[in-house]
Amino acid sequence: FLALTGDDDRPPVRVSVPQAYLHASAEAAAAALIANHEQQRSGRGQHVDVSAQQSMNMASFGSALVAALGLPANRRLSGGYKYGDYLLKQVYAAKDGHVAITFLFGNAMGPFTRRLVEWMHSMVYDPAIITDELVDMRFAVATRPEIHAAASRIYSRASLAFIQSSMNGRGAGARLSWLPDILAPTLLVWGRDDRVNTLDMALVPMRLIPRCELHVFYDCGHWAMIERRLEFESTVLAFLARP
Repeated sequence: FLALTGDDDRPPVRVSVPQAYLHASAEAAAAALIANHEQQRSGRGQHVDVSAQQSMNMASFGSALVAALGLPANRRLSGGYKYGDYLLKQVYAAKDGHVAITFLFGNAMGPFTRRLVEWMHSMVYDPAIITDELVDMRFAVATRPEIHAAASRIYSRASLAFIQSSMNGRGAGARLSWLPDILAPTLLVWGRDDRVNTLDMALVPMRLIPRCELHVFYDCGHWAMIERRLEFESTVLAFLARP
């Protein structure tokens, strides 16, 4: 674990909490529960033998297969780890300290990540487009420092509160008064089946911006540039190529 602990630009450090005894204790507790269940079921006693060294080797067994399978090795990164070209951060700086954000998969831990996958499904018309490769790509982009910093500003509590207030109340219409001042040719691209920004939200800017046109993709959700990539690129390039 020294190889994975600490920052990647300085020598490794020891783990803060001993790991071998914790893994062995967890295996011993699980084995004792299994033995107790068997005793209650059949009356036969069980002998539980746990090795801390073996437990630790099993916990890190995946790393032992890296060379044999030709996989990229995990490398040291404080608050996360590197895997090939991916930078997987798990600890982020917050206003009053740090927060850990971990994406977990599998039958035991999958429920913690289910909301992330459900959110991604809400972005598209066809859920089949949410492949493992797309999830990995979006995760890799989202964990880049500059992207994380920009998202923190855009989706801060203050920004979200301002957006919400701008869409409601008596002053909401007045906040659209600047749209007629946009004199440049404008193209709005929308997914007909967008569940984030529904199609009716495109009608007001299309009406108020003088030189505005709206292109709507059928069978398309919020991620038009991903879900209908070829048509999106063709439409945008044709618009930009006009004299």
